Amino acid sequence: MNWTKYKTSLPVLWVLGCLLLGACAQNKAYTLAAEIQPDGTAIVVKGSTNLPDKALILVSWLQPAKDQQPEEIVVQEFALAEAGSFEARLEPLQPVAPGPYQLRMRFSAGSYDPSGGSVKAEVGERGENLGGPLVVEDADGRMLLNLIDWNYQP
Repeated sequence: MNWTKYKTSLPVLWVLGCLLLGACAQNKAYTLAAEIQPDGTAIVVKGSTNLPDKALILVSWLQPAKDQQPEEIVVQEFALAEAGSFEARLEPLQPVAPGPYQLRMRFSAGSYDPSGGSVKAEVGERGENLGGPLVVEDADGRMLLNLIDWNYQP
């Protein structure tokens, strides 16, 4: 076979091969989603995720930032991922006014790992194996972060 006629195509094929191999090696896209259900003065957050079982998710009810004031945590709880879901009951200690709020769900590989190490084995010590549109990075590594805007009506 005469390869000289393909000489100009080989670099293009090599680059395409590298791109395809790189695309295959990308990190798994992890998810955090939730529905918010009012329950008296509390809310129940029923979530879904593809994080491994016993992944610890911090669920926070936030007063959004306004007038150059930072966001304020109304209440927060930890939830454990189990079989693709998690649940948290957020009950403020003081009455909360109706209006716009945010729900923040955050998973950080650097936090406590109640799984005995199996969660970090999958996602990486500093979250280096986390992928997808919810991944953010800070000085401690990579984490999953999802914010949902919602309107509280007690």
